[in-house]
Amino acid sequence: MSQASFSLSDLVKIGSIKQDWVKRKVTWKNGEEETAFDILVKQEMSAADNEFIYLGTSLKRDSEGNVIEGTDDSFAARRVHRMARMADNEAIPYETAKGFKSSLLAAMCVAINEAEKKPDVAEAKKKPATTKKSSGTNSSSTESAEEQ
Repeated sequence: MSQASFSLSDLVKIGSIKQDWVKRKVTWKNGEEETAFDILVKQEMSAADNEFIYLGTSLKRDSEGNVIEGTDDSFAARRVHRMARMADNEAIPYETAKGFKSSLLAAMCVAINEAEKKPDVAEAKKKPATTKKSSGTNSSSTESAEEQ
């Protein structure tokens, strides 16, 4: 692999997500009634989306970073809020998504999962990290998945 010189604009071109929204049908069984509707789903997650969804950056924390007890939070609501919109492109507020039935959130998450672009894990496994591990206290080394 050759190392090329990149400018910031080059990195933006190859390293930024495209805000591609695709239409997906949600089929939700609410008791005896089945409801079907379309939503728009973001195909790629940004770093901000990832942190909001998986690290719970929406949680209320005290000055030391501890989650405040009694915080009303929902992983599925965070996912729907960041990754889906109504078919007319209307955003789904987090507070609104938190009030949805869990079966509705689950049905919407299925549509999100179907639309999401999957990383090429096979390609990543072919290219193991070659950076040597540092023995110092401030390590900036790269380790392959097998080494961790």
